[in-house]
Amino acid sequence: MNAVSREILERRWATRFDLLFASPVTGKETGSVRHAMLRACARAKIPPLTIRDLRRTCATRMLEAGADVVSVARQLGHTDLRMLSRYARSTDLVQKAVDNLVEDRENRLKVVK
Repeated sequence: MNAVSREILERRWATRFDLLFASPVTGKETGSVRHAMLRACARAKIPPLTIRDLRRTCATRMLEAGADVVSVARQLGHTDLRMLSRYARSTDLVQKAVDNLVEDRENRLKVVK
């Protein structure tokens, strides 16, 4: 958690209700974080996401931005650095896919000329 997210959570906690994920209408428990996420995705008109999806995205973006593996592992609460291999692999696969697209496009342009 960084200073920005901490400030948002503290402000919400202080000014709203006793529950972090409370109903905006009743102030009571709304069910579960999972259901809150599904409702938020529906309102945003995006495919359903889970907290885990957001966690993976955060880890991937941190690695893409150049954060060191130990720092990312610490932020995620991993005790074993091998757990992060899936995130690093994810960025490698995306880069390889982009490289393949560029190479394929260049090859097609050569054929046309």
